[in-house]
Amino acid sequence: SKAEAREEAESMLSLLVRLLESDDSSIIKQALFTLETLTYHFDNVVALCSRFTSSIITSLTNLLKHQDVEIVRLTAGVVNGVVCNSRMDKTVLRVARSGDLLGQLRSTLDTIINADTKDSMAASLAKEQVHSAMFDMYCS
Repeated sequence: SKAEAREEAESMLSLLVRLLESDDSSIIKQALFTLETLTYHFDNVVALCSRFTSSIITSLTNLLKHQDVEIVRLTAGVVNGVVCNSRMDKTVLRVARSGDLLGQLRSTLDTIINADTKDSMAASLAKEQVHSAMFDMYCS
């Protein structure tokens, strides 16, 4: 049934949100990659933002400060997925317009631009993704 499917999706999202707090970078990367994929579906984004509003904002904001640029890139991808779905739901919009998140994207972009990783492929991909998330936030 539809209710069972929603419950199943919410328990998976709950697990992924908890995994974002792991100390293990590879676990965080897997969780972010899966979350980004799940944000391609509107219902998942609504569930993520309505059930885990404050924890998802906190986790994404913190992960944008991560030393690992791959984690930063994946995090910005999740932010993008949320922002792209924000016009159709008020709760998603609240997450997408979070001042904390936007401020951190801006600060992360400055950090990546000023870091000594200018020639790093990972850093330039992260920069692109963060920039894209910011642009989408301003447009939403």
